[in-house]
Amino acid sequence: MFGASDGSYDDDGRVVEAGSHEEFVGGGGLYAISTASSPAPTPEEAAWDAVRRSFPASSRGSVDRAHQGQEAHEDGRDATVPENHVRALSDTIPVLIRMSGPDAHCTYVNAGWLAFTGRSLVEELGDGWAEGVFPEDYERCLTTSRDAIARRVPLEMEYRLRRADGTFRWLLDRGAPVYGADGALSEYVSSCIDVTGRKEAEHAARAEAETVQARFTALAGVGRVLATSLDPEEILRNLARLGANDIPLAAEVGRRVGIALENARSFARQRALARTLQISEQHYRSLVEATTSLVWTTDASGAFIEAQAGWETYTGQSWPDHSGFGWVDALHDEDRQVVETSWREARARGDRYEVQGRLWHAPSSQYRHVVARGAPLRDERGEIQEWVGNITDVHDQVAVRREADERAQHLLQLTVELAAAVGEEEIAELLAERVRHALDADTFVLGRVDERRGMLVPVRMAGFRAEVMAAFGEIPLDRPSASADVVRTGQPLFLSSAAEYLARYPELARWREANQLESWAHVPLVADGRAIGLVHLGFRRQRELVEAERVFLETVTAAAGQAWQRAGILRAERAAARRLRQVQELSDIALGRLALPELLDALLPRLRAALEVDVGRILLVDEGGHRLEVAASVGFDDDTGNRRVSIAVGEGFAGRVAAVRAPLTTADDAADDVVDHRGEVDRTVGDGSVLSGAGVPLLVGARLVGVLDVGTHQPRIFTDDDIELLKLVAERIAVAIDRTRASDLQRSLAQTLQASLLPPTIPEIPGVEVATCYRAAGQGAEVGGDFYDLFPDGHGGWYLVIGDVCGRGVAAAGLTGLARHTIRIVAPERQSPAAILTRINQVLSDSTEDDRFATVACAHLTQVGAGLRMVVASGGHCPVLVRRAGGAVEPVPAMGALLGAFPDVDLSDVTVELGQGDAAVFHTDGVIEAHGADGLFGDERLAEVVANGPGKSADELGRALEEAVLSYSGGRISDDLAIVVIRPDLGRLVVDLALTLSADAARLGRHSLEPLSGELPVSTLGDVELIVSELVTNAVRHGDRDVGATSSGRLRVWLRPGRLRVEVTSPGWFDHVPPPGSLLAEGGRGLQIVRAVATDVGLEHDQAETTVWAEIARPVAPHSVRLT
Repeated sequence: MFGASDGSYDDDGRVVEAGSHEEFVGGGGLYAISTASSPAPTPEEAAWDAVRRSFPASSRGSVDRAHQGQEAHEDGRDATVPENHVRALSDTIPVLIRMSGPDAHCTYVNAGWLAFTGRSLVEELGDGWAEGVFPEDYERCLTTSRDAIARRVPLEMEYRLRRADGTFRWLLDRGAPVYGADGALSEYVSSCIDVTGRKEAEHAARAEAETVQARFTALAGVGRVLATSLDPEEILRNLARLGANDIPLAAEVGRRVGIALENARSFARQRALARTLQISEQHYRSLVEATTSLVWTTDASGAFIEAQAGWETYTGQSWPDHSGFGWVDALHDEDRQVVETSWREARARGDRYEVQGRLWHAPSSQYRHVVARGAPLRDERGEIQEWVGNITDVHDQVAVRREADERAQHLLQLTVELAAAVGEEEIAELLAERVRHALDADTFVLGRVDERRGMLVPVRMAGFRAEVMAAFGEIPLDRPSASADVVRTGQPLFLSSAAEYLARYPELARWREANQLESWAHVPLVADGRAIGLVHLGFRRQRELVEAERVFLETVTAAAGQAWQRAGILRAERAAARRLRQVQELSDIALGRLALPELLDALLPRLRAALEVDVGRILLVDEGGHRLEVAASVGFDDDTGNRRVSIAVGEGFAGRVAAVRAPLTTADDAADDVVDHRGEVDRTVGDGSVLSGAGVPLLVGARLVGVLDVGTHQPRIFTDDDIELLKLVAERIAVAIDRTRASDLQRSLAQTLQASLLPPTIPEIPGVEVATCYRAAGQGAEVGGDFYDLFPDGHGGWYLVIGDVCGRGVAAAGLTGLARHTIRIVAPERQSPAAILTRINQVLSDSTEDDRFATVACAHLTQVGAGLRMVVASGGHCPVLVRRAGGAVEPVPAMGALLGAFPDVDLSDVTVELGQGDAAVFHTDGVIEAHGADGLFGDERLAEVVANGPGKSADELGRALEEAVLSYSGGRISDDLAIVVIRPDLGRLVVDLALTLSADAARLGRHSLEPLSGELPVSTLGDVELIVSELVTNAVRHGDRDVGATSSGRLRVWLRPGRLRVEVTSPGWFDHVPPPGSLLAEGGRGLQIVRAVATDVGLEHDQAETTVWAEIARPVAPHSVRLT
């Protein structure tokens, strides 16, 4: 009700006298305005009055009704009936309602609009409703609205409107004119729904489709490895660690698809709702009933008190069945408690009610998911009189969401399984079963790209008829086909009809007809930006994959691409390891001592297997260097393969390889002369024997030895890796051939070597066990070329030498004698082992006229403290093995070139300390090159035998090694073998005394010998006391005088097999051990006495210290042994 002191205005702007009434028709109904005297207007009434005056007369009736409706809504009393129900009902519907007069000014907005904008009704009237429109949409929005109202036509537009929280939301605004009883335009009703979710979903779907491939590629790059590991457990751990960021991608895609589908259906329902709302304000109830929502009303307690037509139609419950609280029976048993609890809480609050549950749907005979909403209606006292609400069927949205969740879960699980897969077969099985089932495809093909041959190779097929699968072959990537296009472009291809397929690939009509396919999906497996495979799905019905299905398929294939690449790397590594083993086997054979014919016959079959070729040959250059002769072949017919073929250098395929001295393939060679063995110029194109070939020269340095060529009976592209492997094998074969030739020549000259190689007796080294073994290959007068020697250095140390001269015979024996005599001459000069071997190399280089050489290992042995020090140098010899007391075996890292082969060599010394229980094994290559059923005896078997020697004496360890080699080779050795084992036997340390080098030091040293009183005879103990006294006194007199009287030294006494050793160490460097002489000499008389008593005396220097030692004999059994 409007009131003013100067009367009220009618619809034409006329003043109505106070106390009178006037009726008018407007807005489609009869309204009356009281003109009785009224008190002064309130500020709010004055505002409404001012708003009313601003409207033309034709719209003032609507403004009045809007005012009345708001008052009724605010104080809970009824407005005009049934408008009270209409207004309350509109507040429960999730639609914003705006009404405008014929002049396009807003006259009313519902509560939903006001709640959305956070503004009052007064602010929204006129053009005020547009003040919240986004600036860029403002002019278009007003112009479109005014134009539609002026032309009396329906309206549909989208614009952004500011919500109460300040954010702009997209609205879909649909409007329609409403006419009065006289046919004139009464109002224009617009209904608006929030479509921001749909807009965002559309944008997100587009963005997701564009980025999902890139994101998933980034996810798999973890892989890469996150798999460049090959351990499945490690891959799973990495996936678990990345789960917070990347693994949810699959679930997110599925969720977005579900949201998009749900929004689309929701939008369709809301659009139908909006269309009905626009009919007229008087028809709101029929509008609601025409939508998927059904309207209900209950009393204040929630009981149906009148029949609910919509409820009965939906649930099938008759009025007697759903009256009162009978409606609860239509709820699903599992949802009743939730619904009833929510209803009680809403009644207690007196607030709006909303709950989701399952309601029986009679037409489909199933429970369907619905959302129930309601609002209370109050009387003038604010008491709830009844509840009005609606029920919306959301079953389809729930189903879509569940389907999306299931697909996302399936995608996540499949992605994890692909990430854990390590083999191509496992990946193929996952894709064939899971992807085909998920998309209900009829046929499936997984293909692998063979880049070398330019083919797509089927790995797994499913769903095809048996005859089709039997005929299905490799697909050339240079011919028109969907598979070739997808591999070439790296982009997926979806063909939803046969017509579309045949338009692209008319030449494949028979293939399509044979498989009876109507739709196709081809998606590449991509890794590192290139297609490495392809997944094909075929459908025997017309089928167009929706966006969610395409995203699923592309996401799975992205994961599969990474997994496939990882499996390919693993396959390549295994193939490389297999080839490496084959190359190693070839190398072992090449490094063997086989005669040339046997060597070539042993190499070729293994070479053929390693390169996976059909035929192979080794051709050697003749002495003149102008022709090639087939020395061995494999894979050719027996009637021709054994014929001796001679090819001129420069002619034929092998001849051209020899001429250019570089690798060639038949693809490089323009002429049609390729690998064959039939005739002077080896042609094969004419008879088609070999279609593809590759050849490499056999070179030793720059010298041509021959040619190695291989071929296949099928077309093949030899890759760079193939050529590199062929070159690697050729290098070993060339060296083997060259060495074998040299060895064969040298062997004939080594028959008289053995007598001059070995010392006549094995000297005894105090505190060291020594065992030797020597066996010569051949029979009768044939003499071996291995040698060893053991002799003292004249200063308490010993030299051990072991070697192998090239070849056999008198000349080789002379060379060995020269080496041995040179060593014995140079050694007394206290040269290091490396210096001695360097001198031998000079002598051998200057003294030999041919290419004879020797391998030598030299060691200098000295007893230091509690151990044995061994300084080792090697001139191309086999490594010395050290076996520790615990069983560990260590090769001594002494490396060097052959002696006599080069004028200058670079050799170095390596120092090794041996303790009690340790042993050192010196050997020649006859040990590791002994042949048995499994190839060479080798370094590994040697190390295993040596490792099993803890606790054994030098004699036992030497014999065990000799027996192992003879047993492995069946008692037949193809080369000489020599073994020397040394093992310290340092005895027991009985005295270890730190001394202050003063006048009292000698007395203290003698007193420290008390533990020996029960172990030595009195006479021997007296000699020991004399030795200790003199050596300590010598240290006091001749030690480093700069240190002073308080300098310290150390006394040690050892009990060893057959000997007792006394050592006195003092600071400083001096060399004051006089040579044997008269006891009356002026200097060193005390040490002369020591010399007279001891069996040996010597000096050892270590950094800034000097140790003087003396040994005295003890009656024990000898411990040095000569094995053979």
